[in-house]
Amino acid sequence: MKTPARFLLSSALLASALALAAHRSFASSTASDETKLGEIMGGMRGKTKALAGTIGDAAKNADSLKSLDELERLILDAKLLEPTDMPEIAADKQPAHLAAFRHQMALLLSEVAQVEAEVAAGKNADAEKRLKNKVTALRDEGHQEFQPEDEHGGGGGQGKKKK
Repeated sequence: MKTPARFLLSSALLASALALAAHRSFASSTASDETKLGEIMGGMRGKTKALAGTIGDAAKNADSLKSLDELERLILDAKLLEPTDMPEIAADKQPAHLAAFRHQMALLLSEVAQVEAEVAAGKNADAEKRLKNKVTALRDEGHQEFQPEDEHGGGGGQGKKKK
């Protein structure tokens, strides 16, 4: 049986947790998908850059694995949003475009998971090669396909090609 003081403390902690969750939910729902995606992509760029600085050194595998964990979470968050070029897409083509975006993000997640598996197995040279070649190629393809024509992504993407 809880004492009155413990009950009040438990109630106060629960109320604080619920208030924080409601605040985060409201704050995240007020930002547009485009703004959220931009923030996520910026985080992905930072984690990829940090990873590039540690992945070749097995002594820094703990740092690499932490960066990979965070990068994977960011990819999952991005996958739930719409690409920034969605306003340019005809309404009848938007469902297919969104599906293609999610597919591209799933491919990226898969390659990053392979990088993680290689780092965890101590195969740093293989992980570094995959990061530089396959992950970078997927990033660039995604930027090419899903950024508005007037955007130039800082991560190597150049926005859509003029057709």
